[in-house]
This record gives sequence, C-alpha cells and structure tokens, in this order.
Amino acid sequence: METDQVSAGVWMMLVVMVLLLLGVAIVAISFNLRQHSKLVEQFRRLGEKFDLELTIPKATLGGLYRRNPTLYGRYLGHEMSIYPKGYGLDNTRQTDTAVRITTMADSKLHLTIARRNLTGKMGQIGRLKECKTGDTSFDEVFSLRSNDPAQAVKVFNDQWRAKLSAEWPKLDSFLTLQDGIITHLRSGLPYEDESREDIERMVTFCAALSESF
Repeated sequence: METDQVSAGVWMMLVVMVLLLLGVAIVAISFNLRQHSKLVEQFRRLGEKFDLELTIPKATLGGLYRRNPTLYGRYLGHEMSIYPKGYGLDNTRQTDTAVRITTMADSKLHLTIARRNLTGKMGQIGRLKECKTGDTSFDEVFSLRSNDPAQAVKVFNDQWRAKLSAEWPKLDSFLTLQDGIITHLRSGLPYEDESREDIERMVTFCAALSESF
C-alpha cells in the first residue's frame, strides 16, 4: 500500500515536470515566432526605403523554425545587402546586423574603424597600423587602422570625421573596407523602429562613403 502511494507520487511529479517543460517550450517558441515576425516587418521597411529585394527563407519543422530575412539589390549604383550576421555552427547564432556595399576603392586598401572600447574584441585589427588623423577629439574616441595609413587618413578627412562622429551608432559597431567592399557591422538585430532607424542612418552613411572613392 505504501509502495503504491510512493509510485503514485513519483508519477505525479513526473507529470508536473513534463507539463512545466512543455509550458516553457511553448512560451519560448511563441516568443521566437513573435520576434521573427517583428524582424521581418523591420526588414520589409528597410527594403521599401532603399528599394532592396526582401528574401524570407521558407519555414521548416511545421513552421516552427524560421531563418532570418535578408535584403539585396542596388543602391546609388552599388550592390548592397543587409543581413543578420551569423556565427557558430552553420552561422545559426545571428546576433548582429551587417550592411555591405561595393565601392570603386582600390581593392588593396584595407581599413577598419571602431570606437576604442571595441577594438579589443576585433581579431584582425591587430594586423593593421594605427592611423592618427591629427584630430585629437576624434582619435581619442575612434580607432582608425589601415594597411595604408596615409590613404586612410585622406579618406577620413575633416568632413568625414565630423559626419562619422555625428552619425555613428550608440551600440557597438565597426566598419571595414576590404577588397573594395564596405561592411558595417552593428550589434543587435532590428526588432524595433529605433534599431531600424539606426541601421537606416548607417546605410545612408556607407552609401555616401562608397561614393567618395
């Protein structure tokens, strides 16, 4: 009799645990689906603003697994793409937003710019030379590095330093020019209007910078 009561108690605990796990799974799935819908909407608005084609990969696992949207097209005559940057196995951990645009810059020129508090997180930056622009207020905040410091300083003249200082995102981000392609990587995905507007400003900035070469 006592054994039967213990067994019934164990089974009850197992049932409760299964129900709790099921509830957590349902909440997590619902949250991810809502976030995906918000991301698609923000990418749709970006696509409309810059006349880029929106691609939404087909959902799998009965609609439970949905890959993030991407944008591609031409803007001001340059190829451009906006996409969630992937990391880890099969690029499945997508935590940043990338803006990529082609330029007419010399393919040999390589430069990187970021706020100084971020430079320690960037692996390739150590291979490039620090570039001092002579603008103390700029150099104290931003780290500009290049394989051709003289050319990099020429690119980021007074006008571009002022523009960059005014329009650079508040969140962690960095910009590179390599193989004639500008890539701006911003921390976070645009689930809300404020984040999308931040990306819009950087798209405009990168597009204008691409026109300067």
